[in-house]
Amino acid sequence: AGKMLFVVDNSSSMNGSYSAVLSAVKYMLSESSVGTKEPDFLLYNTTARLCTAQEILSSRPTGCTSFEAAFDCIMSYINQQPPGAALSIVFMTDGDDTVSKQTTLAQKTQLFRSYLSSCRRQVVVHTLG
Repeated sequence: AGKMLFVVDNSSSMNGSYSAVLSAVKYMLSESSVGTKEPDFLLYNTTARLCTAQEILSSRPTGCTSFEAAFDCIMSYINQQPPGAALSIVFMTDGDDTVSKQTTLAQKTQLFRSYLSSCRRQVVVHTLG
């Protein structure tokens, strides 16, 4: 089955849809089978960090959106997993990076893609938003 990482955008632009994000997190927690590990969570806006489900549920939208910060934190998370590990990443966002310059974001996105193809782990990324 592998590990699952939910990457949650809690920037100010998510204000109108954040209750749906919280509902999705609650649903995923309720669907976690007894005896299996809960999914992992990453919260990002201007910065990104790994956090607990409770921190997500008590968070409120604030700040800007930085995909660069999210990508860096995701790559760090993947590096902590053993080679060959199967990982599913669910990337939740409204799709607007408000921090990165367009050229820098394009470079970081390409770097992220290259990293995923060479990281020696089986990573599937799903995007919602």
